[in-house]
Amino acid sequence: MRRTHLNDKIIANLPFAVSADHRYEIPDSSIENLAIRVGSKSKTFTLTARFGGSPNPSRRPLGKFPKMSTATARTIADNWNDKIKKGQDPAAEEARRREREARKNDEKLLRLRSTFASVMEDYIVYLPTRERNRATGKLVGNIQREFLNPDRNPWMNKPISQVTDSDVSSRIAAIADRGAKGQARECLKHLRTFFRWAMLPHRRDAIGLARNPIADLTPSLMKLPKNTRSRHFGYLEIQAYIATAASFEYPYGPFARALIEMGQRREETARMRWSHLDLERKVWTIPGGTSKPETDHVVYLSDCMVGMLKSLKRAQVVGHGDYVFSSSHGQRPIAKPSWFKGEFEKKFAEELERIAPGASLRHWTWHDVRRTVRTQLEPIVGRSEVAEAAIGHGKTGIERVYNLYTYARELRTAFNAWSEKLRKMSEGTLTLDDWEDWK
Repeated sequence: MRRTHLNDKIIANLPFAVSADHRYEIPDSSIENLAIRVGSKSKTFTLTARFGGSPNPSRRPLGKFPKMSTATARTIADNWNDKIKKGQDPAAEEARRREREARKNDEKLLRLRSTFASVMEDYIVYLPTRERNRATGKLVGNIQREFLNPDRNPWMNKPISQVTDSDVSSRIAAIADRGAKGQARECLKHLRTFFRWAMLPHRRDAIGLARNPIADLTPSLMKLPKNTRSRHFGYLEIQAYIATAASFEYPYGPFARALIEMGQRREETARMRWSHLDLERKVWTIPGGTSKPETDHVVYLSDCMVGMLKSLKRAQVVGHGDYVFSSSHGQRPIAKPSWFKGEFEKKFAEELERIAPGASLRHWTWHDVRRTVRTQLEPIVGRSEVAEAAIGHGKTGIERVYNLYTYARELRTAFNAWSEKLRKMSEGTLTLDDWEDWK
């Protein structure tokens, strides 16, 4: 067709081709290599030239009408012709530009999709791979309950790049306001660790996190000081505790007695396995990675503890599993139902009242049993580092590097002495004066 001074009105009135095989083209009279190509469904501005130094001319699309106007098509055509004269390939440059824009749009979309919840789910997947992951189950439960619950956390689906310190502080304050300041402190610590993880260079670029929004939000700033418990049992409470443990049948009674005999962590004692015990050598080895210490922790068993374990072993049915304290014939470790703590505490208070009429039992936790053992081991051994080793606290500083002595002899003596005190208390042959002299 002959050249025409193209404009939007003329192009709009051009009829579509009857089929794809009957497409036609109208060249522009103002720019000789610009044309409008009309198909059966669309009208496209094209530029014909020798692109990239090619000896043969080729046709490249500039854009579709009416999204691209005629004036815009002429501007782009002039720009392309100038680049072609300089030996550049404008079509290739345009393709690269569009690719960059598409990539930026994809990244922007990814960042918008990188919500706090989705990144936190990735963090939860990462948690079990940490070198020290003993508390992963408890940690994940806290995260899901406090931060991945839309009824509690209104900003969980915000892009993580838009989460602010105000968002976090309001959520932490809500936890504290319901009387759970300890939980609020722990949750803030979890979030601070999470955002440090998210700020690793390769991760923060992918999720669009430019800065850590809670880098300056600390427990002290939110008035969430760490509560250091000092609760431990005195003479009469220990005597009542022993009597209470004796009133419960297996597995709970022996389990409670084992806690005050050895002073180990409740979770570790609950998961005690026969395969980790050597009753001939009188040791219990807690494998590293299953408790706070990174290396194996050896507990030196008293003669009384060995006797109790042998008695339990003899009473177990054929085919009993590996767990020592179990309600499922050793197939699973002892559960920790709320009724046990409640029933134990009720009988504990009754036994204390029986031993010392008028005495009332102050609030206590299972960890206070461990603190009691640690406190009472101190005067037995006379050395803090030995008492610390007894309950599985590792050495620190330079001691950890150069002092590899395990205190086996001292610990075995200490646990036997402590166990003997407990025996005399349970039999009523240890007087209060003897106890105070010993302390």
